[in-house]
Amino acid sequence: TDIVLQYLQEALDMAVATNTPLEQVKALNQMGYLAKDNGQLELAEDYFLSVLSIADAANIKTETQPTLDMLKRIEEQRGNFEKAFEYSEKYNVLRELVFTHNEANRLAFAKAELDSYQMENALEELYKKVELDKLELIKKNAEIEIIQQANRITELESTKNRYAKFLLIVVIVLVMGTAVFVISRVNKRNEKLNHMAMHDPLTNCLNRRGLLYQARTKLTSSEEMYVILADIDHFKQVNDTHGHDMGDQVLSSVAAVLQKCIRRSDVLARYGGEEFCIVLADLNRSDAEDITEQMRALIEKNQLNNIKVTCSFGVASLADGTYNKSTLETLINEADKALYQAKNDGRNRVVFS
Repeated sequence: TDIVLQYLQEALDMAVATNTPLEQVKALNQMGYLAKDNGQLELAEDYFLSVLSIADAANIKTETQPTLDMLKRIEEQRGNFEKAFEYSEKYNVLRELVFTHNEANRLAFAKAELDSYQMENALEELYKKVELDKLELIKKNAEIEIIQQANRITELESTKNRYAKFLLIVVIVLVMGTAVFVISRVNKRNEKLNHMAMHDPLTNCLNRRGLLYQARTKLTSSEEMYVILADIDHFKQVNDTHGHDMGDQVLSSVAAVLQKCIRRSDVLARYGGEEFCIVLADLNRSDAEDITEQMRALIEKNQLNNIKVTCSFGVASLADGTYNKSTLETLINEADKALYQAKNDGRNRVVFS
């Protein structure tokens, strides 16, 4: 199972890197099936919801029918039949849309065949009429009428050929123009989808997926690395006292301060809720301490609407350069322990593991 999941994750990463939403949807669907078969319903639900988000943005309908069916089964397994009914309704609506679209395509094809058949019949009737006219003219010894009729047919054929060539040129130009336009739109849409898949919409920081991707692509050659977990102190009180809108402003303000303190080569992600993860690479401990303390001090100083905001920081380090796929997860766990110690020691402080 782990090997299959690894292959699927690599397929997903490749699909994201190449901006192919359909392949992203397929990979995420398979990961969702695997998680559901292993009883990991919440993880499976996350994968399937990601499928719906990407498919909706890319207008992919056929791949989302089984996704809606799996979400319905998950809710049924949880006993949440109201939510399962909602997914069932969406599944039926999508199935009707796909059916209607297919029927429209079949009708258009049938109409084209009918038009072609009618044109062939009309030409056949015209040829028959010409033959009858020829016989009639022969009977009346009116050879001049036969010549005129033949000239008329030749002129019609020439006009038809010129018209056909003109239509062919118009169709080619339209197809090429449409193709250029569609490719441009698809590229822009793929860039937007890639950004949405990797970033938190509130703070515009990387999300967990973006953090893991950046770690794999940027940090594998780092000789020395520091992972920082920053958690906003008493954030629940801000939401309870001042409302969630103010809580969102506090999150955005803290993210802006953190972004201001780090270098362009460093990585900043919203790790979850009021918690942020910062990865500093290729610098010594003294510099890491200075940067972390600067973050803490600026957040404490930068009050928002007279609301006092502070953060606690836990820091873990990698000093031997032996980075691998499990390194980041290990460092995050160590930084989380240091963060827990900072909270216990009174908050608004930095603790190195």
